Amino acid sequence: PGVSSPGDDDAWIRLGVCTGTIAPTPSPTVDLDAPGCPEEYDPDTEYSSLDKALVDGIVYMCRPNAYSAFCNAGPAYAPGGSNSDLGWMKQGGCRGTIAPTSSP
Repeated sequence: PGVSSPGDDDAWIRLGVCTGTIAPTPSPTVDLDAPGCPEEYDPDTEYSSLDKALVDGIVYMCRPNAYSAFCNAGPAYAPGGSNSDLGWMKQGGCRGTIAPTSSP
Protein backbone atom coordinates (compact mmCIF):
# COMPACT_ATOMS: atom_id res chain seq x y z
CA PRO A 1 0.00 0.00 0.00
CA GLY A 2 1.08 3.54 -0.68
CA VAL A 3 3.55 2.67 -3.45
CA SER A 4 2.24 0.76 -6.43
CA SER A 5 4.00 -2.46 -7.34
CA PRO A 6 3.24 -5.05 -10.02
CA GLY A 7 0.45 -7.29 -8.82
CA ASP A 8 -0.96 -4.79 -6.28
CA ASP A 9 -4.25 -4.73 -8.14
CA ASP A 10 -4.66 -8.43 -7.34
CA ALA A 11 -4.24 -8.02 -3.57
CA TRP A 12 -5.15 -4.47 -2.59
CA ILE A 13 -8.12 -2.22 -3.12
CA ARG A 14 -7.36 1.46 -2.51
CA LEU A 15 -10.03 2.88 -0.23
CA GLY A 16 -8.60 6.35 0.26
CA VAL A 17 -5.85 8.12 2.17
CA CYS A 18 -5.29 8.78 5.86
CA THR A 19 -4.18 11.93 7.59
CA GLY A 20 -3.09 12.55 11.15
CA THR A 21 -2.19 9.96 13.74
CA ILE A 22 -3.97 7.68 16.17
CA ALA A 23 -2.96 8.06 19.79
CA PRO A 24 -1.67 4.86 21.42
CA THR A 25 -4.03 3.09 23.78
CA PRO A 26 -3.01 2.62 27.40
CA SER A 27 -1.75 -0.73 28.64
CA PRO A 28 -4.34 -2.81 30.51
CA THR A 29 -4.08 -2.82 34.27
CA VAL A 30 -4.33 -5.80 36.56
CA ASP A 31 -5.70 -5.58 40.10
CA LEU A 32 -3.09 -7.52 42.06
CA ASP A 33 -5.02 -7.05 45.29
CA ALA A 34 -8.34 -8.57 44.24
CA PRO A 35 -9.77 -10.68 47.08
CA GLY A 36 -10.09 -14.43 46.82
CA CYS A 37 -8.02 -17.05 45.02
CA PRO A 38 -8.91 -20.22 43.14
CA GLU A 39 -7.03 -23.46 43.82
CA GLU A 40 -3.37 -23.75 42.80
CA TYR A 41 -2.86 -25.13 39.30
CA ASP A 42 -2.52 -28.91 39.35
CA PRO A 43 -1.18 -30.60 36.19
CA ASP A 44 -3.13 -33.74 37.12
CA THR A 45 -6.47 -31.89 37.12
CA GLU A 46 -8.62 -31.93 33.98
CA TYR A 47 -9.52 -28.27 33.33
CA SER A 48 -12.58 -27.16 31.36
CA SER A 49 -13.66 -23.96 29.68
CA LEU A 50 -13.72 -21.00 32.14
CA ASP A 51 -12.07 -22.95 34.99
CA LYS A 52 -9.62 -20.85 37.01
CA ALA A 53 -6.26 -21.79 38.50
CA LEU A 54 -3.60 -19.97 40.51
CA VAL A 55 0.13 -19.88 39.66
CA ASP A 56 2.59 -17.71 41.63
CA GLY A 57 -0.20 -15.44 42.89
CA ILE A 58 -1.66 -14.88 39.41
CA VAL A 59 -5.12 -16.15 38.44
CA TYR A 60 -5.52 -17.74 35.01
CA MET A 61 -8.81 -18.71 33.34
CA CYS A 62 -9.09 -21.55 30.83
CA ARG A 63 -10.21 -20.11 27.50
CA PRO A 64 -13.71 -20.97 26.29
CA ASN A 65 -14.75 -23.30 23.49
CA ALA A 66 -12.18 -25.14 21.37
CA TYR A 67 -9.24 -23.32 23.00
CA SER A 68 -9.93 -25.08 26.29
CA ALA A 69 -8.25 -28.22 24.88
CA PHE A 70 -4.93 -26.37 25.34
CA CYS A 71 -5.59 -26.11 29.09
CA ASN A 72 -4.67 -29.79 29.43
CA ALA A 73 -2.02 -30.07 26.71
CA GLY A 74 1.07 -30.48 28.91
CA PRO A 75 3.67 -28.41 30.75
CA ALA A 76 4.38 -25.90 27.96
CA TYR A 77 0.66 -25.03 27.89
CA ALA A 78 0.22 -24.77 31.66
CA PRO A 79 -0.59 -21.32 33.08
CA GLY A 80 2.59 -19.27 32.90
CA GLY A 81 4.21 -21.76 30.49
CA SER A 82 5.80 -20.84 27.17
CA ASN A 83 2.55 -21.50 25.24
CA SER A 84 0.04 -20.82 28.00
CA ASP A 85 -1.68 -18.01 26.11
CA LEU A 86 -3.18 -20.57 23.73
CA GLY A 87 -5.36 -22.04 26.48
CA TRP A 88 -5.19 -19.66 29.44
CA MET A 89 -6.07 -16.00 29.93
CA LYS A 90 -4.31 -14.06 32.71
CA GLN A 91 -6.98 -12.60 34.98
CA GLY A 92 -4.87 -10.81 37.61
CA GLY A 93 -3.59 -11.36 41.11
CA CYS A 94 -5.41 -12.44 44.21
CA ARG A 95 -5.08 -12.90 47.94
CA GLY A 96 -7.00 -15.02 50.42
CA THR A 97 -9.63 -17.54 49.44
CA ILE A 98 -12.85 -17.37 47.50
CA ALA A 99 -15.82 -17.84 49.79
CA PRO A 100 -18.23 -20.61 48.78
CA THR A 101 -21.49 -19.49 47.25
CA SER A 102 -24.85 -20.54 48.65
CA SER A 103 -26.96 -22.95 46.63
CA PRO A 104 -29.99 -21.45 44.88
